[in-house]
Amino acid sequence: MQIAVVILIVVCCVLLVLFVLAQNSKGGATALGASSGGQMMGARKTTDLLEKLTWGFAIGLIVLCVAMNVLFLEGGTSNQEAADANFKVAQDKASTDGVDVDATPEVSADSAN
Repeated sequence: MQIAVVILIVVCCVLLVLFVLAQNSKGGATALGASSGGQMMGARKTTDLLEKLTWGFAIGLIVLCVAMNVLFLEGGTSNQEAADANFKVAQDKASTDGVDVDATPEVSADSAN
């Protein structure tokens, strides 16, 4: 299930980038009225569609990211649990090697300068 959501996120991101790049900028020649009126009406409807699709994919991306977070938390361990497990493994390995992992290193005054 997680792989399917990741694939949907990647597809959503690619389409979002394409829709953003396909849009005309708000400034420039169109803001100065350099384009003709007939082209403006046809381009305006296309711009509205691209803007709605951009918002739709942006909202979809947010929803998919939240869904992915929920799937990871349900199916796996949290970051703190994983860090605790890694620390426990390192502590066990160090204790078998004869290293005191709870001891803090001594810092002499000469080495501080």
